[in-house]
Amino acid sequence: MMKRRGSRSGFTLLELMIVLIILVGLMAIVGPRFLGSQQKADARTAEAQIGNLSSALKMYVVDMKTFPQTEEGLLGLIQPPEDERLARRWGGPYIDGNRLPLDPWGGEYQYEYGSAEGESGSDSGSGS
Repeated sequence: MMKRRGSRSGFTLLELMIVLIILVGLMAIVGPRFLGSQQKADARTAEAQIGNLSSALKMYVVDMKTFPQTEEGLLGLIQPPEDERLARRWGGPYIDGNRLPLDPWGGEYQYEYGSAEGESGSDSGSGS
């Protein structure tokens, strides 16, 4: 007489494969939607940070009567100018936390001060 083994509980290989296929299918549907949501969230975060930097630059202009020069960059929002005369007018730091934010992708925001209407001519005036 053969001994009969007790019934084993568990899943067969076929059942596990079917569950795995279903999970992969669900991830294929849900994954791109999640990634799209993350990209939108990153873009909105960048917009908010740029808005905060814009407000800080406006406060800087109120005190200094000009925007920070390109060489000074956004550091002008957290560090006073080296020129003692200008440093007396500086009312910063203009950003909470006293450090510049990184964009949502880990990069630094770029700042360049220049004419919004185009390049200046030899007489420093715009136009021909």
